[in-house]
Amino acid sequence: YNFDQLSLISPLVNILILPIIPITMLFGFISGLLALLWQPVAYFTVWVTWAFLTYQIKVVEFFARIPFASVNIKGLPLSVLASYYMVLAAAVFVLQTRNRNLAMEKFRNPQVV
Repeated sequence: YNFDQLSLISPLVNILILPIIPITMLFGFISGLLALLWQPVAYFTVWVTWAFLTYQIKVVEFFARIPFASVNIKGLPLSVLASYYMVLAAAVFVLQTRNRNLAMEKFRNPQVV
């Protein structure tokens, strides 16, 4: 909304990148900690962090080159954006409630699959 563009390819890119982000953050944290303690030991974890970051950047760059990967939404009313987020929040709430109910049913009756 702030950049007047809507990425059509971002759900796929997020699926490819999001599982790697916690690993990247962990190795980045470990690298920083090891560098404070003994810098030569940190080189291994820095290379691992670099590899994960390179993967993320390359995926984003690859998909950014796809024609029509985003559409211009300049002039989109704020009410449309607010409505979208309300529908999204309702969907998340319904799915979480459903999953919670299924989990409770499994807990109460372990034979239910």
